[in-house]
Amino acid sequence: MAVLNVIETLRLHYKGAFVAAALAFGIWDAQIVGFFAWPDAVIYDLAMRHAPARPGTPRVLVVGADPQDRDAGDSYWLRALETLAKLDARQIIFTFLPTKASSRFYQQATSAGNVLFGRGLIADPTNSTEGVQLEPWPSAVGTLGKQPAFGVVTLPPASNGIYRHQYAWHTVQGHRYPALENQAASQWAVNQPPLPETPYWVNFRGGSAYLPTVELGRVLRDGLIPTVVKGRSVLIGLLPSPRTPGLHTPLDPADGPGMSLLTFQGYALETLLNDQPIQPLATALTLALLVIAVVTNIILYQWGWPRLGPWLTGAVLAIYAAAAWLLPLYAQLWLPLTALVVAQAGAFVTVFWYKLLAQDRAIRSLAIDLSARSREQAIPPGFYAASEPWNQVVDLVRQTLDLTWLIFLERIPNQYYVREIAALNCQFADINERRRDYRRLPYSE
Repeated sequence: MAVLNVIETLRLHYKGAFVAAALAFGIWDAQIVGFFAWPDAVIYDLAMRHAPARPGTPRVLVVGADPQDRDAGDSYWLRALETLAKLDARQIIFTFLPTKASSRFYQQATSAGNVLFGRGLIADPTNSTEGVQLEPWPSAVGTLGKQPAFGVVTLPPASNGIYRHQYAWHTVQGHRYPALENQAASQWAVNQPPLPETPYWVNFRGGSAYLPTVELGRVLRDGLIPTVVKGRSVLIGLLPSPRTPGLHTPLDPADGPGMSLLTFQGYALETLLNDQPIQPLATALTLALLVIAVVTNIILYQWGWPRLGPWLTGAVLAIYAAAAWLLPLYAQLWLPLTALVVAQAGAFVTVFWYKLLAQDRAIRSLAIDLSARSREQAIPPGFYAASEPWNQVVDLVRQTLDLTWLIFLERIPNQYYVREIAALNCQFADINERRRDYRRLPYSE
């Protein structure tokens, strides 16, 4: 008996381990194929929207220029370059190429060593396979001994109309180029490790008004004080026209006007300069975390069911919510929150289903036991020992069914006829002879 109990215990343990592993691997597969991408993104938006203010001052200063100023000459761009250099800007980044600037402007920008330009991607009419090429340099650059430093500028990737990521690299005509923000961050910190090929999550901590923004005209009028510019990366870009829709980010409500591309680039640059690109948990660590979560929840539910079940669920969900809010802010790490919640629900359903089966088995066993006991109590002890118990059976059936007459019949061996066993207020002769054949009605129904 003890051996059977040990075997049954081991069987239950192996069955529980199999269920936990199957649940964890199933959720992990769904996470890998992106099944939980949309709810994770919505939770990320909420975490960014309600994040506390970022400590310290921003490292990026955004300077917005009118779109018509792109074709301006040195009176704009050379003066802006010289003014920002006097104010001790650590970096000066143009998100575009000033087309009418002179070779003197580009020569001075190249000699400074801290000036970057953004080159867009345009259609390549000579190559229908690749489709795009880098925006060509203005003719003034051709007179220089070398090209100025640059990074690639494109629209960031969108997910369901929301812009949360930014590219780190671009491959154009077989060559790999860094994005403008990535190139600027590499120039800012030379020893910074390279970013992965995949787009990174932009850290919007601080809110929509976190980055200081000024107009280009204020720079040209010497309207900036040194403390606004000193030691910062100055991002100069073209403001969108009034009819240009903005980019919807985690900071914007669904019906909001959105954010300009220039401001989005500023947040992406601020993310990299602070070395705070938010990265999702590695695939292997995600699987390990899901296994731990499933096993732990199953054990806790087994221990605290049913009295503590709702409290355990609420406590674990609160821990998940706190982790989803705090880890992106202070560890730049994004947990697979939706997968963890699904694992929580899976553990709850598994334990609930197991408990129901156990209760059903217990109730069935109890019902069978009670039925056997009631049968023993209802039938007299000497019933089966009596030589002729059928009289007692007749009396029992009569009282139970309230009958006035009845007869018990049995089949004669090797024949098709029946004979009388016991009768009440009737006799076998009352049955028509044709009705004594059990192949006929009513026996054959």
